[in-house]
Amino acid sequence: MPKSLTPFEELAQTVIQFHGRGWCPASGCNFLFRPAGDPNFWISKPFVDKAYFTLEDLPVSEKGAKTPEETLIHAWIYNHMDMGAVLHTRSVSNEVISLAHKKDHGFWLEGHELLKSLDGIASHQARIFVPIFHKAPDIKTLCAEIAIYERENKGIPAILIAGHGLYCWGKSIAEAKRHTEIFEFLFECSLKMKGYEKD
Repeated sequence: MPKSLTPFEELAQTVIQFHGRGWCPASGCNFLFRPAGDPNFWISKPFVDKAYFTLEDLPVSEKGAKTPEETLIHAWIYNHMDMGAVLHTRSVSNEVISLAHKKDHGFWLEGHELLKSLDGIASHQARIFVPIFHKAPDIKTLCAEIAIYERENKGIPAILIAGHGLYCWGKSIAEAKRHTEIFEFLFECSLKMKGYEKD
């Protein structure tokens, strides 16, 4: 039986796994989590090559420490949706989909059995809309846009930011990881299915 991991070890392991799948190239992507019973959230250090991510790259919580620009996005999701972890990936699939459907402001996923593995989804017949936001020069403006959307569309499990990647969340690192894996798998399926569509 594998030994139980601390939240820090679990997140570090997840980061390395995501990098190995091509979802966190070079020093891109950042991650936030809150250990059970801890009033604070912890954010990964910026500009760290995810191939060499270690426990030393977690956490960043000290006052005045340099944190990623996108920390505000993570913190908004954490504070407004009562989540325990927020994971950010930048795969080829989510990059292509976010840019290809940018003008549509979102992308539909439907008819996939794996959708049932998302929290709150009971049937593969579910139709999920993944919203796509444009990355504003001012992160606070972007967070305000996400807030408006979330007020009108409760229960969204993820968002895409055009040309910037996927943000997934969950009440735990494990749940956020599961959601991320589902979306990345379905994005890849959706792109490959395009080659089989009839004219």
